[in-house]
Amino acid sequence: MSIGGGETITVDSALLNNSSATLSVAGTLALGGTLDLLTVQAGTLSLSGTVQGGTIAAAGGTVAVQNGAVLSGITYL
Repeated sequence: MSIGGGETITVDSALLNNSSATLSVAGTLALGGTLDLLTVQAGTLSLSGTVQGGTIAAAGGTVAVQNGAVLSGITYL
């Protein structure tokens, strides 16, 4: 799945749990709601844009942060 530059997607939570999965964020992923959680158990979070609010839990997958990426109001576990 990809979030393109200029796009904003808001989710309560998201889970990457497949080794073949890639979430590519060039725009903005806003974590908002009850859980405010992005869990990376397997696969890859490729971040060149912004993740806003909430928590990123790296629990076995890969988090690849590119130059210029922004973590705004994020707790990283």
